[in-house]
Amino acid sequence: MPGTALESPGPEPLILDEQIDGQWRPASIDSHRHDEVISVSTAYVLHGWGGEREWTEVLRSLPVSQEVETLISRDFNNASSRSAAVVGVQVRSHPTLTHPRTLEKSPVEWYIRRMRELHARDDSVSFFLSCDTREAEIEISSAVPNVSFVKKAGRYNSREGLIESVADLALLSKTDYILAPYWSSFADLAWQMSGRAMPIETSQGVKNAE
Repeated sequence: MPGTALESPGPEPLILDEQIDGQWRPASIDSHRHDEVISVSTAYVLHGWGGEREWTEVLRSLPVSQEVETLISRDFNNASSRSAAVVGVQVRSHPTLTHPRTLEKSPVEWYIRRMRELHARDDSVSFFLSCDTREAEIEISSAVPNVSFVKKAGRYNSREGLIESVADLALLSKTDYILAPYWSSFADLAWQMSGRAMPIETSQGVKNAE
Protein backbone atom coordinates (compact mmCIF):
# COMPACT_ATOMS: atom_id res chain seq x y z
CA MET A 1 0.00 0.00 0.00
CA PRO A 2 1.47 3.43 -0.85
CA GLY A 3 1.99 6.04 1.86
CA THR A 4 -1.05 8.19 2.53
CA ALA A 5 -0.76 11.96 2.75
CA LEU A 6 -2.01 14.21 5.52
CA GLU A 7 -3.22 17.36 3.80
CA SER A 8 -1.61 20.50 5.18
CA PRO A 9 -1.32 24.14 4.13
CA GLY A 10 2.44 23.71 3.63
CA PRO A 11 4.07 23.20 0.24
CA GLU A 12 4.76 19.52 0.89
CA PRO A 13 2.15 17.04 2.23
CA LEU A 14 3.04 15.21 5.43
CA ILE A 15 3.10 11.41 5.31
CA LEU A 16 0.49 9.85 7.58
CA ASP A 17 1.32 6.20 6.89
CA GLU A 18 5.01 5.27 6.95
CA GLN A 19 6.97 2.20 5.86
CA ILE A 20 8.88 0.41 8.63
CA ASP A 21 10.81 -2.81 7.93
CA GLY A 22 8.95 -3.23 4.67
CA GLN A 23 5.52 -2.80 6.33
CA TRP A 24 3.21 0.20 6.18
CA ARG A 25 2.42 1.53 9.67
CA PRO A 26 0.27 4.41 10.92
CA ALA A 27 2.34 7.51 11.68
CA SER A 28 1.53 9.88 14.55
CA ILE A 29 -0.38 13.09 13.95
CA ASP A 30 0.18 14.27 17.53
CA SER A 31 2.11 17.34 16.40
CA HIS A 32 -1.04 18.51 14.60
CA ARG A 33 -3.46 18.07 17.48
CA HIS A 34 -4.02 21.83 17.83
CA ASP A 35 -4.59 22.46 14.14
CA GLU A 36 -8.03 23.87 13.41
CA VAL A 37 -8.59 21.35 10.60
CA ILE A 38 -6.88 18.01 10.05
CA SER A 39 -7.85 16.26 6.82
CA VAL A 40 -6.83 12.61 6.93
CA SER A 41 -6.83 9.75 4.47
CA THR A 42 -5.54 6.48 5.89
CA ALA A 43 -6.22 2.75 6.06
CA TYR A 44 -5.89 2.75 9.86
CA VAL A 45 -8.25 3.47 12.76
CA LEU A 46 -7.82 7.01 14.12
CA HIS A 47 -7.33 7.30 17.88
CA GLY A 48 -8.04 10.66 19.50
CA TRP A 49 -6.66 12.40 22.56
CA GLY A 50 -9.58 11.77 24.90
CA GLY A 51 -11.77 14.85 24.62
CA GLU A 52 -13.37 14.30 21.24
CA ARG A 53 -17.11 14.56 20.66
CA GLU A 54 -18.92 11.67 19.01
CA TRP A 55 -19.04 12.41 15.27
CA THR A 56 -22.78 11.85 15.14
CA GLU A 57 -23.25 14.50 17.83
CA VAL A 58 -21.21 16.95 15.75
CA LEU A 59 -23.18 15.99 12.65
CA ARG A 60 -26.52 16.68 14.35
CA SER A 61 -25.32 20.08 15.54
CA LEU A 62 -24.36 21.36 12.09
CA PRO A 63 -26.76 24.00 10.74
CA VAL A 64 -27.92 23.69 7.15
CA SER A 65 -27.01 26.48 4.74
CA GLN A 66 -29.51 29.10 3.66
CA GLU A 67 -29.58 27.53 0.19
CA VAL A 68 -30.62 24.18 1.64
CA GLU A 69 -33.15 25.82 3.96
CA THR A 70 -34.69 27.69 1.02
CA LEU A 71 -34.97 24.49 -0.98
CA ILE A 72 -36.66 22.69 1.92
CA SER A 73 -39.12 25.55 2.48
CA ARG A 74 -39.96 25.75 -1.21
CA ASP A 75 -40.77 22.10 -1.76
CA PHE A 76 -41.60 20.54 1.59
CA ASN A 77 -43.33 22.74 4.14
CA ASN A 78 -43.07 21.24 7.62
CA ALA A 79 -43.31 17.47 7.22
CA SER A 80 -44.69 17.06 10.74
CA SER A 81 -47.85 18.98 9.84
CA ARG A 82 -48.66 16.93 6.75
CA SER A 83 -49.96 13.83 8.51
CA ALA A 84 -49.83 11.73 11.65
CA ALA A 85 -46.75 10.00 10.25
CA VAL A 86 -44.23 10.74 7.52
CA VAL A 87 -42.28 7.89 5.95
CA GLY A 88 -38.98 8.73 4.30
CA VAL A 89 -38.30 6.78 1.12
CA GLN A 90 -34.80 6.79 -0.34
CA VAL A 91 -34.44 5.15 -3.75
CA ARG A 92 -31.30 4.33 -5.71
CA SER A 93 -32.16 3.24 -9.25
CA HIS A 94 -29.65 4.83 -11.62
CA PRO A 95 -28.59 2.04 -14.02
CA THR A 96 -24.87 2.91 -14.05
CA LEU A 97 -24.23 4.88 -10.83
CA THR A 98 -26.05 2.52 -8.45
CA HIS A 99 -24.34 -0.56 -7.00
CA PRO A 100 -25.56 -3.77 -8.70
CA ARG A 101 -26.50 -5.28 -5.31
CA THR A 102 -28.76 -2.31 -4.62
CA LEU A 103 -30.49 -2.61 -7.99
CA GLU A 104 -31.02 -6.33 -7.41
CA LYS A 105 -32.21 -6.22 -3.79
CA SER A 106 -34.12 -2.91 -3.81
CA PRO A 107 -36.03 -2.54 -7.09
CA VAL A 108 -38.57 0.27 -7.49
CA GLU A 109 -41.36 -2.33 -7.34
CA TRP A 110 -40.38 -3.20 -3.76
CA TYR A 111 -40.79 0.43 -2.67
CA ILE A 112 -44.19 0.74 -4.34
CA ARG A 113 -45.43 -2.45 -2.70
CA ARG A 114 -44.25 -1.42 0.79
CA MET A 115 -45.58 2.13 0.46
CA ARG A 116 -48.98 0.79 -0.59
CA GLU A 117 -48.97 -1.59 2.37
CA LEU A 118 -48.17 1.24 4.78
CA HIS A 119 -50.86 3.45 3.23
CA ALA A 120 -53.43 0.64 3.42
CA ARG A 121 -52.65 0.31 7.11
CA ASP A 122 -53.01 4.07 7.72
CA ASP A 123 -54.32 6.28 4.92
CA SER A 124 -53.17 9.44 6.74
CA VAL A 125 -49.52 8.52 6.26
CA SER A 126 -47.52 10.62 3.80
CA PHE A 127 -44.20 9.94 2.12
CA PHE A 128 -41.10 12.01 1.53
CA LEU A 129 -39.36 10.65 -1.55
CA SER A 130 -35.64 10.96 -2.30
CA CYS A 131 -34.72 9.53 -5.72
CA ASP A 132 -31.61 9.63 -7.88
CA THR A 133 -33.59 9.48 -11.14
CA ARG A 134 -36.59 11.41 -12.39
CA GLU A 135 -38.01 8.20 -13.87
CA ALA A 136 -38.25 6.50 -10.46
CA GLU A 137 -39.68 9.67 -8.95
CA ILE A 138 -42.48 9.77 -11.54
CA GLU A 139 -43.19 6.03 -11.32
CA ILE A 140 -43.49 6.01 -7.53
CA SER A 141 -45.40 9.28 -7.12
CA SER A 142 -47.87 8.12 -9.79
CA ALA A 143 -48.45 4.79 -8.05
CA VAL A 144 -48.71 5.91 -4.42
CA PRO A 145 -50.73 8.78 -2.85
CA ASN A 146 -49.46 11.52 -0.54
CA VAL A 147 -45.92 11.69 -1.96
CA SER A 148 -43.73 14.81 -1.72
CA PHE A 149 -40.18 15.38 -2.93
CA VAL A 150 -37.63 18.11 -3.50
CA LYS A 151 -37.76 19.23 -7.13
CA LYS A 152 -34.30 18.63 -8.52
CA ALA A 153 -32.45 20.36 -11.34
CA GLY A 154 -28.79 19.75 -10.47
CA ARG A 155 -26.52 17.32 -12.28
CA TYR A 156 -24.90 14.42 -10.43
CA ASN A 157 -22.04 15.72 -8.20
CA SER A 158 -22.59 19.31 -9.33
CA ARG A 159 -22.81 22.01 -6.66
CA GLU A 160 -26.57 22.33 -7.19
CA GLY A 161 -26.96 18.55 -7.09
CA LEU A 162 -25.07 18.35 -3.79
CA ILE A 163 -27.26 21.07 -2.25
CA GLU A 164 -30.34 19.08 -3.31
CA SER A 165 -28.85 15.92 -1.77
CA VAL A 166 -28.24 17.68 1.56
CA ALA A 167 -31.86 18.88 1.52
CA ASP A 168 -32.99 15.28 0.96
CA LEU A 169 -30.73 14.11 3.79
CA ALA A 170 -32.07 16.71 6.23
CA LEU A 171 -35.68 15.87 5.37
CA LEU A 172 -35.15 12.12 5.62
CA SER A 173 -33.68 12.63 9.11
CA LYS A 174 -36.95 14.27 10.25
CA THR A 175 -39.26 11.45 9.15
CA ASP A 176 -40.78 8.80 11.41
CA TYR A 177 -39.73 5.72 9.46
CA ILE A 178 -37.40 5.14 6.50
CA LEU A 179 -37.62 2.75 3.58
CA ALA A 180 -34.05 2.53 2.35
CA PRO A 181 -32.08 0.80 -0.38
CA TYR A 182 -29.96 -2.21 0.37
CA TRP A 183 -26.20 -1.52 0.26
CA SER A 184 -26.41 2.27 0.50
CA SER A 185 -25.10 4.51 3.30
CA PHE A 186 -27.19 7.62 2.49
CA ALA A 187 -30.21 6.60 4.56
CA ASP A 188 -27.90 5.41 7.34
CA LEU A 189 -26.47 8.93 7.49
CA ALA A 190 -30.00 10.34 7.82
CA TRP A 191 -30.61 7.79 10.60
CA GLN A 192 -27.50 9.01 12.42
CA MET A 193 -28.57 12.65 11.95
CA SER A 194 -31.89 11.85 13.60
CA GLY A 195 -30.13 10.49 16.68
CA ARG A 196 -31.08 6.99 15.52
CA ALA A 197 -34.62 7.97 16.38
CA MET A 198 -36.60 6.03 13.77
CA PRO A 199 -36.62 2.47 12.39
CA ILE A 200 -34.97 2.03 9.00
CA GLU A 201 -36.17 -0.76 6.69
CA THR A 202 -34.58 -2.32 3.63
CA SER A 203 -35.79 -5.25 1.58
CA GLN A 204 -33.56 -7.39 3.81
CA GLY A 205 -34.97 -6.38 7.19
CA VAL A 206 -35.51 -3.61 9.76
CA LYS A 207 -32.98 -1.82 11.95
CA ASN A 208 -34.85 -0.43 14.94
CA ALA A 209 -34.55 2.96 16.61
CA GLU A 210 -32.21 3.18 19.58
